[in-house]
Amino acid sequence: TILEVYRVAENGSVSPDYIENHNTGDLKGDVAFFTACDNREGRCGFFNFSVASFVRYCAEIQKVSIPDTNTTGGSSAFADYVSCLNQGIYPGDPPPRCECDAWIDRVIAHEDNSTLNEFCPGPPHMTPSGMSFRDCVCDNASMAISSYYTGMMPTALPVTSGLVHGDIKGYSPGNYPYSKPYGHWYSFPSKGKCKDGASVGSGCTWQRSETSYIVYGPELVAHGWNRTITPSDEFPDDTQVIQNTEAFGSAFSSKAPRCCGC
Repeated sequence: TILEVYRVAENGSVSPDYIENHNTGDLKGDVAFFTACDNREGRCGFFNFSVASFVRYCAEIQKVSIPDTNTTGGSSAFADYVSCLNQGIYPGDPPPRCECDAWIDRVIAHEDNSTLNEFCPGPPHMTPSGMSFRDCVCDNASMAISSYYTGMMPTALPVTSGLVHGDIKGYSPGNYPYSKPYGHWYSFPSKGKCKDGASVGSGCTWQRSETSYIVYGPELVAHGWNRTITPSDEFPDDTQVIQNTEAFGSAFSSKAPRCCGC
């Protein structure tokens, strides 16, 4: 199975940081989040749009059938998605690591109240950046599988990351105005990565293509990316997300004439 996935360099980094022990998304899934992050008042601080590298990767993953997953929307072709912390940016940093699907990622996936309460049962606590978080717990068997096989979770519109700040009145995690499927996010565990020259399925579960393509923020704007700021008490407009999805695809098509696997 061939996946076409995207990733932005995080925390102000300019250089690509690849996908092992990192999260990625397909075109719709990542652009929805990029739009929400870029158009918040004051921006979100997750990445610097003006200098960050947006990268398209092609990845081959092993065909599997994994039963009883929780995050995949019923698909058995993936493990449960896990949230990866982007460490290792600066000398001396610990390497990136992946943990149980985090509160904010579950909210972006539009998980309902019963699921949120099942996996994140504890009381909320505030992060230094002002986000309300709950700690989430995954069972050991699920985490063991996710540490070796590519994980996935569906994402949806409207982009609900702003709910963790409590700014959008009348709505809260688990209580969304509507839920329209729009893309997927993936996790790529370093333990499952194939060594150079090895075939997927021969003791490893995924491999990244040697070829990738990079686009920078100003190039996205030139292809029609809309940076209109959304007030902090509103969800990003779906039409802006769709416009930016088209701009993002256009920018990459100008550099990568063929799709992954074509």
